[in-house]
Amino acid sequence: MKKRLLSVLLAAMFTVSTVTPALADEEDDLREQRAQAEEELDDTQAALNDLAAKRQEIQAQISELNADIVDLMVQIDQAQKDIDTTSTKIDETTTEIAETEVELEESEQKRDKQHEDMMKRIQYIYENGGNVGWVAVMLDSDDITSFANKAEYASELHAADRSALEEYIDTVDEIEELKAGLEDKKASLEEKKTLLENQKASLEDQNAELNRQLEVKKATDADYEAQIAEAREQ
Repeated sequence: MKKRLLSVLLAAMFTVSTVTPALADEEDDLREQRAQAEEELDDTQAALNDLAAKRQEIQAQISELNADIVDLMVQIDQAQKDIDTTSTKIDETTTEIAETEVELEESEQKRDKQHEDMMKRIQYIYENGGNVGWVAVMLDSDDITSFANKAEYASELHAADRSALEEYIDTVDEIEELKAGLEDKKASLEEKKTLLENQKASLEDQNAELNRQLEVKKATDADYEAQIAEAREQ
């Protein structure tokens, strides 16, 4: 009986001495795993913080790009309005030039008609004896009053011809000057329109480039968002 009890006691002692080192080893493993997990958690949290900072920065850049794009769109809209206004002025000036050309043609016809009539009267005088012809007409007058009236009429007729001709010539010159001014104005407006169109095209190119950059930034932001979600899951 004593031998059996001794055997049981020895077996128990052996079992305890065997289990205790195993439990110690398991505890060490758990501590090591915990330390490793905590280290991985710290690394993940650091990566998460870094991603959050980067995403915040990229979102600030996106907001800035959006503001620049809005500003460019306002400039493009204003440039188009200026182009439309300039085009309207060009059309109006073109109409004015056409009207002036009609007026100029009419004035030139009147000038030429006045000149032609004046030349016909002068030709008639000389074909009928020139000054002698006029003297004969004067001598046919019944009295000195009639003679004086005819002489005055002849003088006034010549003066009226010259005055009318000079007036038509001045009118033609004024219209030609007006037409030249309108043509200069039209050329200036067309040049302005070209500059505005070039400016608008440049703004549209800038806007396209900013939109391209915006899409890249948005893609980067989406990538950071996905990485942050994955890090949070970890």
